[in-house]
Amino acid sequence: MADTNSDIAVVAALNSSISDDNTASDTSTLVYSQEAFETYQDRVKEIAQKTWPGLEKDHISIERMHGGSYNRITGISFQTSESEKPQNYVLRDPRFPDLAPLTNQLAPLQFLYNYSKLPIPKMVSFNCSNDNALARPYIIQERAPGNSIIHEYPEMSHQSRLTAARQLGCFYNDLTLITGNRIGKLVPFNTDLTVPWTFDVQTFIERINESITLETGAYSSISAPDAAYQGLLRIFKYRYDADLADPYDFRAPYDSSFITMTKELYALGYLRNTPLTLCHLDLEVRNILVDPSNDIEPVSAILDWDSAVFAPVFMACTPPMWLWAWKEGEDEDEREANELPASTENQELKQVFEIAAGRSYMRFAYDPAYRLARRLVHFALFGIHSAEQEEEAEEMLKEWSEVKSKSPEERGE
Repeated sequence: MADTNSDIAVVAALNSSISDDNTASDTSTLVYSQEAFETYQDRVKEIAQKTWPGLEKDHISIERMHGGSYNRITGISFQTSESEKPQNYVLRDPRFPDLAPLTNQLAPLQFLYNYSKLPIPKMVSFNCSNDNALARPYIIQERAPGNSIIHEYPEMSHQSRLTAARQLGCFYNDLTLITGNRIGKLVPFNTDLTVPWTFDVQTFIERINESITLETGAYSSISAPDAAYQGLLRIFKYRYDADLADPYDFRAPYDSSFITMTKELYALGYLRNTPLTLCHLDLEVRNILVDPSNDIEPVSAILDWDSAVFAPVFMACTPPMWLWAWKEGEDEDEREANELPASTENQELKQVFEIAAGRSYMRFAYDPAYRLARRLVHFALFGIHSAEQEEEAEEMLKEWSEVKSKSPEERGE
């Protein structure tokens, strides 16, 4: 049986290693077995004409853009007699629609657009079926100005960095205020862009080649005080029973240890009265756009909400170390997140971000117990599928054994 998660990891690695846009698109055509851009762009023009009736085909410009592991991205632009400037949009075409349905993107985008003030590109149209010119699901959004901050940050002035840090801090704070009633992903109950959407929250776990739904219920912003604790226990107990029933499965002992760690976190107070909030699980620099021409709000958009879930609030409080400890693409060690930055400028960046991020961020960001709890929740949602993940689980459990043995004063309580 193929290990789908491993396949995706290989594809992601190939994709992330490509820097040149033309090379990326040519290579992606081969890696993903996708249609060549030369013919694909004509299909995109047909979609554009259907979305904006009356557009002449020759007036539509199609741009090949660098996509990600899960989406092919294409730019659409045109100018009408009514518009002073060109209208710019992007079409997102999921590479694995069976594995990652379009609803994974639709629900958080529309939820946030309707119920928050976060910088989310507006959704214009979508089609969840193959009954269209692309013969694939797609979504069209307004195109936010700017570029990925990964390219812009090294050249930004200190004042521009401070403005971006303050803006991102407010974004983190806003996320911690968007509460939910169960662990899981948003699922749209209705999909009509002309009326406010309603949503369900679907508790799920990823296994080797499928996503299993444990429960589904209507979204509510009100949850029980122990919803995080009880939700994690349900997920791990399901995993334990399923893995134990398979004599060839190696993961049951890990499931048992995860159940024990969950109970210990609760006993020590770390999962008590812990709200569930909306969490962007891929909030990396590549998914943050900045517009260098905007001095007031340089962060123009937060992208790739496919992975958004309701989870314990500490999942939304992972420190963005790159803001005050930029390492030119090197891996960050979260254990160093709360160390005093070496330069005065970086100290100021960290302080400005923290003030804007607010109390919840400061409570959940740096404590070693919450850092380990973030890893635990990740295992709850996505499981263990490789030897490398086994090693990560063992390291987490070993470090937790050390942390829990310390006195409250030593743990910084």
